[in-house]
Amino acid sequence: MKRSPAPYIPPELCIVKTSSAPKLSSRATGRLSYQIGYLPDRSEIYLQLTANEGGGYFSNEWLATLKAW
Repeated sequence: MKRSPAPYIPPELCIVKTSSAPKLSSRATGRLSYQIGYLPDRSEIYLQLTANEGGGYFSNEWLATLKAW
C-alpha cells in the first residue's frame, strides 16, 4: 500500500470515519482508504484519501466537500 506524507490537520478537525472502498474502474485492483472529518466551528465536512492499495499517485490533502447545517 503506497502512502504519502501526512498533511497538516487543523487541531479542531474531528475525524468521524476511517474506512476503505473498492476502486470504481473494472481494470483497477485494490481499495482506496479515506477519512471523513468535520470542523464544528465552521460546520464543514472534509474528505481525505489516505492510501491506495493498487499503487498510483493521489493527493492526501483535506478537501472541503459540504457545508453541514
